[in-house]
Amino acid sequence: MDHKIIGRVGDVNPIEHGGGVVFETSPPEGETSYRLEYTHGIEDDSEEETAEIQVYTVDIYLSAEEFRAWYDWVDWRAIAESCNWTKKELAGKKALATPIGRAMAIVAAANYIGWREFAPYTKTLEASKVAKDWELDK
Repeated sequence: MDHKIIGRVGDVNPIEHGGGVVFETSPPEGETSYRLEYTHGIEDDSEEETAEIQVYTVDIYLSAEEFRAWYDWVDWRAIAESCNWTKKELAGKKALATPIGRAMAIVAAANYIGWREFAPYTKTLEASKVAKDWELDK
C-alpha cells in the first residue's frame, strides 16, 4: 500500500508545538483513502531526539457528505463560534470539499470536544520517528 503526505495542519514545527499531516493512501485495488495524524507535541522538557509523543490517527472520509453523516453528532456551529468562524467556513460544503479541509475541521472539533472522541486509540512514538515519517527533516 502506497501513501504520501498531501498536506499539513497546525504548527510548522509539530513535534515541539503540535500539528500533523494528512496522508493519502492508494491501495493497488480499491478506493484512495485519507487519514490525519496529529500530535500536541512534546509535553515536557525532554530532548527532542529521545522524547516520546502521542499521535492521534483519524480517518478522513472521501466526501463532504460522508464526513457530515459520520460526524452528525458534532455541534459544528458551537465549534465554529469558538474559532470566530461561521459554521459554513468550518463545515460547509466548500470547506469540506478537500481532505485538508476535512482535517482542519477535525482539528478544530477535537480541540473543542477532545481528541479521544475522534481518535480513541493513540500511538506513543519517538519524536524522531514521527519527524522521519512526517518528512520534517527535509
